[in-house]
Amino acid sequence: MTTTIQSEKQTKALIDVKRAQSQSRRLSGLRSVTNENLAERSKFINHFVK
Repeated sequence: MTTTIQSEKQTKALIDVKRAQSQSRRLSGLRSVTNENLAERSKFINHFVK
């Protein structure tokens, strides 16, 4: 009985770790995309301000 509870906890912990890894990967991807967008937007604005 105790072994099944432990294995369930381990499985949940593994799932949480994988979820956190995929979320951080997604966030870093979003961050790089927004930085590119900001650079493009500032170029765009500077072009029209001149």
